[in-house]
Parts: sequence; C-alpha cells; structure tokens
Amino acid sequence: MEAKKKFRIWNIFDDLAGDKVVWMIVLLLMMYSVVSLFSASSCDPKVINGSISRVQAMKGEMAIILLGLGVVIGCYNIKNLKVFKYLGMAGFILSFAMLIFVDAHMSIGPIKAAPINTAWRVISIKGFQIHIYELIKVLMVLYLAWAIEAYQKKELPFVKALSQKKRFKFLKKDFAQKAIFIYIPIVIVALLIALQGFSTAAIMAIIMFLVILIGGLKMKEIIGPGFILLGILCGLFALYKIYDFDALKRFATVESRLEPMSKKEQRFFDAPKGTTAYYNALDDIRQQESAKVAVMEGGILGKGPGQSTQKYQVSMMFEDFMFSLLVEEYGIIFGGIVIMMLYLSLLARGSIIVRNCNDHFAKVTVAGLVLLITIQAFMHITINLGVGPMTGQTLPLISHGKSSFLVFCTAFGIILSISRMATKRIEREMKYKNAEDPIIERPENDSIQSELNTLDMLDSDEPMV
Repeated sequence: MEAKKKFRIWNIFDDLAGDKVVWMIVLLLMMYSVVSLFSASSCDPKVINGSISRVQAMKGEMAIILLGLGVVIGCYNIKNLKVFKYLGMAGFILSFAMLIFVDAHMSIGPIKAAPINTAWRVISIKGFQIHIYELIKVLMVLYLAWAIEAYQKKELPFVKALSQKKRFKFLKKDFAQKAIFIYIPIVIVALLIALQGFSTAAIMAIIMFLVILIGGLKMKEIIGPGFILLGILCGLFALYKIYDFDALKRFATVESRLEPMSKKEQRFFDAPKGTTAYYNALDDIRQQESAKVAVMEGGILGKGPGQSTQKYQVSMMFEDFMFSLLVEEYGIIFGGIVIMMLYLSLLARGSIIVRNCNDHFAKVTVAGLVLLITIQAFMHITINLGVGPMTGQTLPLISHGKSSFLVFCTAFGIILSISRMATKRIEREMKYKNAEDPIIERPENDSIQSELNTLDMLDSDEPMV
C-alpha cells in the first residue's frame, strides 16, 4: 500500500496541473499587491478622517484580491477550449456594444456610463465600476484569435451561405473576409477608444496588429490597414485643431502628454508663485516628478513597508504609479528587478506554452494575452521611470484598480487553463511514445500469432523451412 504523502509547504504546486512557473508568477504578483495594501490603507480618505481603521480599509482590498484568485482558479478549471472560442466569437460584439454605451453616455436602469477625470470609460453597475478598456483588451485578443483560425479553416459564419448570392459574391475573396472579420473590427475598436483615450487606443492597436501577425497574417497584408487607421486618427486630430469639436477634446490631453517634460518644468519655474498658472504647471509635472523621486529615494533596499512619502503627493499612486511606490518601499532589487523578472519570465513561459499547443486558436490566445500583460507592465514601468509619456496604464495583477485587477486575473486564468490542456496532451503523447511494452501482452506460445507468421511467409518469396 502506497504511503500517504506528507504535506509540505514546498509541495503545494505538486498537484496543480498546467504551467507551474506561471502559477508561481501569479501568486508572487498577488503577494506584491497584498504587501502594497499596507501602504495604501494609510491614504484612504476614510482612514484619514478617522471613520474607519487601517485594518478595515485593508479588508475591502483583500476581498478583491481573494476574488481575483478565485477568478484565476475558476478559469483554470475550464477544461474545454470551446468555451474560450465562444467567448472570442462574441468578443468584438461585446466590445463594440460597451464602447457605444460609454461614448454615447447611455444608461439602462442601474447600469450607467460614468466619467473618470473627464474621460468616459467606465460602466457603473450599482456603484461597482468596470473600466471597459481593460476588459476590451482581453476580449479583442480572444476575438482575433478566433477570427484568424476561422478564416484559415474557412469557417467564418454566414460567409459560405451569403457568398452564393449574387450581391455577396465578393465574400468569396480572401481580402474581403479578412477586411470584414479582422481589419474593420480593429479599426472600429481603436477609433472608438481614441475618442476617450488616445494612448490606450494606440496601445490597443499595436497589440491587435501583433496578434494578427502572430496568427499568421503577413506584414505586407497589415501595412495597408495600419496606414488607414493612422490616417483616420491624423484626420481626427486635424479636425480637432481646426474646429475644436467637443467630441475630440481628449486630443488636448494627447498634446499635453506628448509635450517634452523640460518645457513643462520651465513653465513651472517661470510662473509666478501663488498664481493659477503656477498651480496648473505644478499639476502638469507633479505625478511624474514624484514618481521619479520615489524611485531615487528607494535606493537598493528601500525605505521599508509603509514608509513611502511620495504616496501623499500622487493621487493615482496605487494604480498608475504602483511600480515607483514599490521601489521606494522595497528598493530597486525587491521592488524593481524582481518584478521585472517576473514579467519577463511570463514572456518566456508563454513562448513554451505556445510551442506545446496543437490548436491554432490556443496558440494565438496565449501569445496575445502574454504580450498584452508584458507590454502593459513595461509601459507602466517606463512611465514610472520618466522615460515615456503618461498613458495611465496599471501594473497587471499588482495595481489596485478593482475591475482591471479582475480582468488580468481572467487573462492569467485563461493562460493557465490552456497550459493545463497542453500539458495533459503532451503527457498523454509521451506516455504512448515512451511505452516499451505493447498494450496487450501475448503468451510466448501464441497460436494465433504463429498462424499469422505462416501466412506472411506464404505471401513472401522466401522458401518455407
């Protein structure tokens, strides 16, 4: 009788299927999110005015992290790839509906579009806010993975039936199919996002074009649609400059963020202290300068948990500037290099999972989601270091944005689920490949096998002995 395996904390991953390195990355990123809660609790307005304690403030955020872990486990336990394919099939429709709902400032009962910092990008459901752009990123990766596979297999819906009719004969052409199901959805989503968040639209367009490249489309096939999208955006910017349309007012934010930091700093130094111009110039540089100060003051080992001072200077510290907070408190080694290594490890493990998948949809989905997570992570890091313009990107699975945190938990759960399916397939194939004994053992004096050998000799030219 086999002895019962004794539990050890280091054996916790033994019974987990799928890629165990990705599991470790998920849990470590969540641990960073947990330790940052200690600092976040001191900045809670209710804690400052004394209405609740820091422990009470932490409970709500901890509940979100535990819910996120539940989302990861729930997605991981999905064992049928068709579930993700069906979600991908509806990805563009869901994305389009949410964008129209928000851009048109609509409301249906308790479901309402809501602004954040003058930008309409949130759907509020009884007070719970869903940042739709983060959700759309994942949905569009799934959609494009489905569309590319359906195009390659000639299984695009309605195409075969409609192409038989005279007025829809153009659907038989490959370019028409790619334009309708791949290029046009990309352009529509990017343009609708650009109305409220130009930087997010640019990032999303880059990720979507990378996904279709990974999916098998050639570079020369996407140059045209890329230039069309760029031309439309330039045209909208020209309309904003000429006519100052209210619907295009977010382009003013683009101009502000693309302005060199040196000019903003000079404007601050030139403005008379105490004037409106002085405080406006201060607001323009406060966040990025405070983030750089936090990184510099963190040093090698950091100030220690909860000892950050710059968190009181930056209102979005726990979302858009989480990396600089972690460096300030835990140092460049544990708060900086370790975090960057985790995202780079995810990129490496993602490539291994992709190679082990035998389904094209699974390959493109994993590659797209891994790229989405790592690109956003390193954009967040570079902005915190003052290298690039502000884009408002959170640090995946660490920043405290509730809906964005849950969305990235979903992305990690999908990656783990697909890696689990791929691992089981590989184990099954290796089991049969490495099997040295036949599945059915026959006795040495097998009369049936003897008769079969005799028949083989009769059929051959060799004489029977």
